[in-house]
Amino acid sequence: MKNTIKNIAMSTLAAVTLVTPSASALDMTPHGRAEVMIGDETSLLDLKVSQNVTEKLNLFGRAKLTRDNLKHTDTPFAFIDVNYSLGHGINAVYETQFIDLKDSTLIQPRFGLSYAGKLAKDLSFFTQTSVNITQDKDPKRNGENITNLRYAPKIGNSDYYGLAQVETCTNFGSDGLNFATQNFRFGVGKSKLEAGLALNLKETDKTFSSTIGGFVAYKF
Repeated sequence: MKNTIKNIAMSTLAAVTLVTPSASALDMTPHGRAEVMIGDETSLLDLKVSQNVTEKLNLFGRAKLTRDNLKHTDTPFAFIDVNYSLGHGINAVYETQFIDLKDSTLIQPRFGLSYAGKLAKDLSFFTQTSVNITQDKDPKRNGENITNLRYAPKIGNSDYYGLAQVETCTNFGSDGLNFATQNFRFGVGKSKLEAGLALNLKETDKTFSSTIGGFVAYKF
């Protein structure tokens, strides 16, 4: 599985870059964010890439590698979203998740809706809710919500801005909660760089874990 995350990341990057512009005025430059988080219990590499295809069609890919610092094991996860704009910040989403299993990778298709917008000048909001398409390897229906709230006000007259962000992911099924995560980021940014403190929490119906540390991120 050591090469799994590399292969997924390369596939994600290929999917979001091999497209043809439909209009010269459309921004066809891939945008994204790469973050490294080092914590006391776990560490995280998180890569996001977004690519416009047409004025209404967008591709978004995300690849994550979580390192257990105590067990020295890696857990890869990735997904690719095909987003179609319905207007007013709302998108119809077809998502393909790549979930690492013990001896294989589960490819899980999902349908859902997302919304992105600003709640205030420096406060942005994103939420996406989806359900899986059941299959032989994944026979149980589950729902999932991802929500991101980001506050990034400018600091005085400087080129720096403050950062307070929380991203949550909640997955639930017929038996109740499957898992939930809450990732907090507090720091400062300038131009394309961000850095600060990080706190990641994770719960299942029977367990709770946390890791605290620092992060550095680069936006492109």
